[in-house]
Amino acid sequence: MKTLSEVCKIVGVTRRTLQEYHRIGLLSPTSKTEAGYWLYDDIAVNTLISIQVFVEAGFKRLEIKRLFESSRLDLESVFDSTIDRLVKKRNRIDNMIKHIEIIRAVQCVPKRTLAALSKIDASKLYGHGKSFKEVLNENLDEEYQSDDQLDEFGIKVSHLLVSLALLNDRSVDDPAVVACSRTIFDYLIEYIKNEVLEDEDDCENLSQIEVAEKMCEAFDEGDFFTEDTDGLPPPFDSEAIAFCKKAFRHYCQTIIAGESQK
Repeated sequence: MKTLSEVCKIVGVTRRTLQEYHRIGLLSPTSKTEAGYWLYDDIAVNTLISIQVFVEAGFKRLEIKRLFESSRLDLESVFDSTIDRLVKKRNRIDNMIKHIEIIRAVQCVPKRTLAALSKIDASKLYGHGKSFKEVLNENLDEEYQSDDQLDEFGIKVSHLLVSLALLNDRSVDDPAVVACSRTIFDYLIEYIKNEVLEDEDDCENLSQIEVAEKMCEAFDEGDFFTEDTDGLPPPFDSEAIAFCKKAFRHYCQTIIAGESQK
């Protein structure tokens, strides 16, 4: 037997919650001590755990009571619905955690590095033979005042790269990794069209496969991501950078393969 206080610690509920469950007839103590303290056996504790699962899934207390009392419910359907609710809740929480991790990680990136990213001239990357590493190093060599403002491009690229780096525990085919790679790719295309190419015909004729092929060439030459992680905080360690390269190159190859099959 376990006391009320012990059950509260094990399951993570409050004394008031157990009192309310008892009041509405959802869960009562198994017995009481001579002094009147509530006691719960293992069956009651397991029942409480089940109740809390339904609570986390969004069921109201009286709904849970009806579930437990009914003998005609389609339990398989109830369980499927509960699992679906919990999965959606877990995904929302995972996204919240990822959002906070991105904010924390970007806050840790040296401002000088973010400023250099924001100052990159994309025309140097597209069609002028310069690698991302070379252009970034050129910008890092320049002096910027501490009150320099990051432009939209720098902020966007920084957040996207951090987002991809934070997914390095997943496979390159993972939906979140593919979605992040696609967002980076689409943003680069829009940036090239809006900021690099001046001729409307060039913008109109710019194809995804053309950009993807150039990206793959940059990867093959080892020029797209810098291998130097000195001074960069997590998630920009060598493992994360290697994953970014692998994931983004995989997405580019997927585009090339898809276009070739058309």
